[in-house]
Amino acid sequence: MSREASDNLAALDHAHQAQRSARVAELVCLARACDLHAVDATVIVDGAERLVSLGGDGTPLVGEFLAAEVGALLGISPASAKRRLGQALNLRHRHPRLWELTMQDLVDPRDALMVVDACVDAGLSGDACAFVDRQCAIAAALQPLGRVLSQLPGWILAADPALARERAEQTARWRGVTVDPIVDGATGIHGRLDAGDGIALDDALTQLAGQLPAAIDPGTRRAASLGMLARHALGQEPLPPVDDTAALKVAGEVAENTLFSVDAAGEAHAVPPVGNPAVSEACGCGHAAFARLLGGTQPRPRDLVVHLDAAALADPASGVATVEGWGVVLAEQLGGLLSGSAVTVRPVLDPNTIGASDAYEVPERMRRWVEVRNPVDVFPWGTRRAGSCQQDHTVPFVAGLPAGHGQTRPDNLGPLSSFTHRARTHGGWRLAQPVEGVFCWESPAGYQYVVTADGSTRVRRPPPPEHAWWHAEPPAWQTEPDPPEWRDPREDTLALTA
Repeated sequence: MSREASDNLAALDHAHQAQRSARVAELVCLARACDLHAVDATVIVDGAERLVSLGGDGTPLVGEFLAAEVGALLGISPASAKRRLGQALNLRHRHPRLWELTMQDLVDPRDALMVVDACVDAGLSGDACAFVDRQCAIAAALQPLGRVLSQLPGWILAADPALARERAEQTARWRGVTVDPIVDGATGIHGRLDAGDGIALDDALTQLAGQLPAAIDPGTRRAASLGMLARHALGQEPLPPVDDTAALKVAGEVAENTLFSVDAAGEAHAVPPVGNPAVSEACGCGHAAFARLLGGTQPRPRDLVVHLDAAALADPASGVATVEGWGVVLAEQLGGLLSGSAVTVRPVLDPNTIGASDAYEVPERMRRWVEVRNPVDVFPWGTRRAGSCQQDHTVPFVAGLPAGHGQTRPDNLGPLSSFTHRARTHGGWRLAQPVEGVFCWESPAGYQYVVTADGSTRVRRPPPPEHAWWHAEPPAWQTEPDPPEWRDPREDTLALTA
């Protein structure tokens, strides 16, 4: 191996070890932060800081506002900070052997936290975790992660067999369906149904898919059929006929284009292509079962908030539309997404037309503008959508002032979640809004952040204390005295012989 290749591998090893050491140091600091964060128990006003449980059974309670400070410092949301703090507490208190091996650099912190999270997800008590800790610690130090994780489910089951049986029973009883956000113009769907409902849904999809063109692959036909069922349930689209041999013999190749309507009695009737009355007579017999299956439901109103800019309207083929709570689609796909829906167009409000208010409550037009201006929580690295946040007065509202002060106005408002609002009010955070939509924060520890609609930036950190234990000693070459000025040794020889 060449010297250059060998040096590069040595540099890679150094970088990996430095990264691993940094993760260990971060875990230590997170756990220590929980130890040092003090909560004034004498403050009992509404909204004051509380002691909360961030970890599992066997971990100490921690002041909830610590997550705000740590999250901003690490560039993550308060919810993510709570999870990170909880992981550190779980590892130190529920898995002490694994913690020690991690501190000794024998176990990668990432591997240790995967074990910790699995035990939390399983609902293990502190005592049960002690059993897993004994089984897992040595294996984690000597085996690759894959081998450890393959054994971990067995250790979790053995740690508390009664709980394992209860989890299995709960899983068997769990029912639910989840539709994922939009990605690349499509959504994923997964869930668990009652066996009878699942079989009925499968049969419905199979029969509906059979009415779609055979050239389409079966999976696509079934996916399209599920969408047809959903739109029919909302009264937006009639269903094609159930597979009926007699109907298909008459309808032939036009059956796939046949539309249906459902009358007040729940009976389905074909609406044939123009000039094809035979299709109507043959296909009108097929769909009462589906109508009864759906219970004759009426259309249900549902709000879909779509954001479009002028560029998307001018060029839908390349413009992007944002559907709140779902994701993004191409503007040209909105037609299919909103088919059968009642659409209300709300142009973006001109903030110059929104006057200030003397009332504490925020007028609806003003609220909508602030949510457009700052679409998420304006706390550093906030993630909660503005529509589900409170509108916080940057300069606190003072009741009883004479009319005309206009304390409620866009440049004195910003969306904050309930937690970040309380952290600001009772947790020692300072906030200013020097320019409308620009929020300058200072944390209790002295870190400063600027938050705009584009994101968060840390602009200042307090100077580190000189006595900080984590300060590295300067390299030796910086502490040794400067070497004497170089002189040509021949000068000394000439001086001696002179």
